[in-house]
Parts: sequence; structure tokens; C-alpha cells
Amino acid sequence: MLNIFSRRSSNRKVVASFYHRIAEAALRPELFVAYRIEDTLTCRFESLAVHMCVVLRHLRGWPAPAADVAGDLTDYYFTQLDDVLRALGTSDNKVPKKMKEMAGAFLKGAQGCDQALASGDAVAVQELLSARFGPEVDAVGFARYVYASDDAVRSSDLTRLLTQGPSFPVPPFPVGEQI
Repeated sequence: MLNIFSRRSSNRKVVASFYHRIAEAALRPELFVAYRIEDTLTCRFESLAVHMCVVLRHLRGWPAPAADVAGDLTDYYFTQLDDVLRALGTSDNKVPKKMKEMAGAFLKGAQGCDQALASGDAVAVQELLSARFGPEVDAVGFARYVYASDDAVRSSDLTRLLTQGPSFPVPPFPVGEQI
């Protein structure tokens, strides 16, 4: 299975499928309900960024071809963001500026997420989530979800991630709320 990464162009379908599994988990309505995440374009971007961070931080430490997969996954992520901007009507001459802003926000958020998770400091993760998602977010519950997601990816391997996708936990519903 992993020999498909000998050429970057040959793995597009695998990376696309992998990315879409991550995006599906990041954009689940129950995630937004359970942790009081506002359903806005910005919060959707942030949720996807958190999920990408969790996956990318582990790919960096795994043996080859994991680094190639991480690079291709990141490239595909930004291709998708470019497509979304264009679909939303952003003009061709404004897309590069918006992409630069989004890339900066993603890199800053991913670095902060990686550092907070690596430190094991739950309060740092909660503060990061509050800063990225706003004061209404259930930062404690969402931090538990992020740690559980991080554990699930860490306990996986590249082959399983690429064939089955990451096993992100299913968020609990707050008492009395339903989708």
C-alpha cells in the first residue's frame, strides 16, 4: 500500500480521501452542538485546522513516507481552501491575499495547538480553543475531545489512517440537546 508514495502525483486520490475523512469529522454538526461552537465560516475553518493539526503533528514523527503524506495533505488542504474562496465569490486578484492570511492563521493555530498538546497542559489547550473559537465555546469539553482525538491518531499507523481514516471520537451531546 505505501509504495504509492514513491511519486507525489500518484497519491492524489488517497490524500483526497484522507483529507475528506478529516474534514467530515471536523465539520460534524454534533461537534458544533456539543461544544457550543458557533456555526460560522471562521469556526468551520478553525475546526478543520484543529483536526488537521492533530493529524499532522503525528505524521511528522512517523517513518517515511509519512512526511510526504503530511506535505501532500497540507497541499490538498490549501487547494480546498482556495476552491472554497473562489466558490464564495472571492475575486481572482484577492484570492492570493486571502490565502496568505488563511495560511498564516493556520500555521499560527497549528503551532499553538501542537505546543499545547505536546506540553500536556489542559489549561493551555482550553485557552487556545477559547481564543480561536470565542468565549461561548465549551473549552473544557472541547479540549477533552481534542486530547482524545490526539490519542486516537497517535495509537494508529499510516496504513490504517490512509485506508480507514482517523478515528476521531464522537462528541457527546449536552444534556437536553439533540441534532
